[in-house]
Amino acid sequence: MELSIIKLTENLMESLETEKNLYLCLNDLSSKKSDAIVKRDVSELNKIVEAEQVLLLELGEADRIREECIISIASSLNISQEGLTVSRLTDILNKQDRHIDTGKIKKTAEELKNILLIQKQQNKTNMCLIQNNLDYLNILIKRTVLGDNSEKTYTELGEKRVTQNRNIIDESV
Repeated sequence: MELSIIKLTENLMESLETEKNLYLCLNDLSSKKSDAIVKRDVSELNKIVEAEQVLLLELGEADRIREECIISIASSLNISQEGLTVSRLTDILNKQDRHIDTGKIKKTAEELKNILLIQKQQNKTNMCLIQNNLDYLNILIKRTVLGDNSEKTYTELGEKRVTQNRNIIDESV
């Protein structure tokens, strides 16, 4: 059983490292996505979204593996998997003197948490950029389709409206 918990903990560490690295790649793509949105480079944006989709599939697999590790560790330690956190796991392993580098687990989990916070902020930024672009496009479409009231050439009755914006001559001709 001792070897089992050590191996399971090592598997968890590998899983956390994998997720950390994948999220770092996702952060990089999200940053590039911001640039593409600002530049309105639709072609580049499509490439980034396709790359993100592949990365999200990989993240899903890494998450599944991490969950399996957590279930196995919780079962080995006779605790509920819902109650198994990194802090609790490291406390238990330290109390049982399992000869496992719990500091590395804590450090990796903390790094992953920080990367996820950065990703969350990046997602909010990209969402705002996209919304601003959509709002701008909606304004352009409304002006194109409905026109701008100040630029109407004809009145409601079909009469031609004559407006002179500037008078260069002292009299109207």
